[in-house]
Amino acid sequence: MMLQIIFVSVVAPIVVGVILELVKDWLKY
Repeated sequence: MMLQIIFVSVVAPIVVGVILELVKDWLKY
């Protein structure tokens, strides 16, 4: 359970950041 919380708190921001970068690139075109 604790590992899940750590995993989510570490991975979620990375995933959100990557998605935002992809959206920004997509909006340029």
